[in-house]
Amino acid sequence: TILREGQPLGAFYLYKDEGLDEEGRLQYKDFNGDGTFSDKEDRYLAGSPFPDFTYGLNTNIRYREFELSMFWQGSKGNKVYNISEMRNYSYSQGMNIEKGVYYNSWREGQDNSNAYYPRIERVGVLRHSDRFLEDASYLRLKNIALTYNLPVHKMSKVIFTSLSVYVSAQNILTFTKYKGVDPEVNSKNSDIDSAIDHFTYPNTKSFTFGLKAQF
Repeated sequence: TILREGQPLGAFYLYKDEGLDEEGRLQYKDFNGDGTFSDKEDRYLAGSPFPDFTYGLNTNIRYREFELSMFWQGSKGNKVYNISEMRNYSYSQGMNIEKGVYYNSWREGQDNSNAYYPRIERVGVLRHSDRFLEDASYLRLKNIALTYNLPVHKMSKVIFTSLSVYVSAQNILTFTKYKGVDPEVNSKNSDIDSAIDHFTYPNTKSFTFGLKAQF
């Protein structure tokens, strides 16, 4: 990422991916045409970590003694740099490679016409490029709750003025094209590196059951 006047805070500053060469290695665009790669002259502003807009929708539906509430939230246009995906392209001593990655990568002596991944390289060989910069727009069901209000007014010898039981869930449904486990990430806990996914733990899914009573 980079800090530059007139650009978003922590804009992504990356090499441009140019696909694979005949040996299955990633190639990058040589912007100044000098045949070498420079961090200052051959990277470009590839995107912003900030969305074009965010939105939310809160709904409440009631039918007789039942209540259903939902809160949806989402963002559009923000980018996330997926280092977790980048690590699929690399290995180091003692590091395992996912089976699906290995069999779908460029390999010596194999038919590589349908290879999705390039040749697996040692950690540190790959450059930070826009191959790993992804659209992280999403729509998420942040919270949903179903409540049943017992008809205490119809009951005799009841000390409650209201009594209800409910079940709720958080983060149970997400629509996104992002390949990582969660588009709403921030590994670095920094405003400058605000949208980097480096094996980030996702937002937790949770379920709650409860009883509400009013005297």
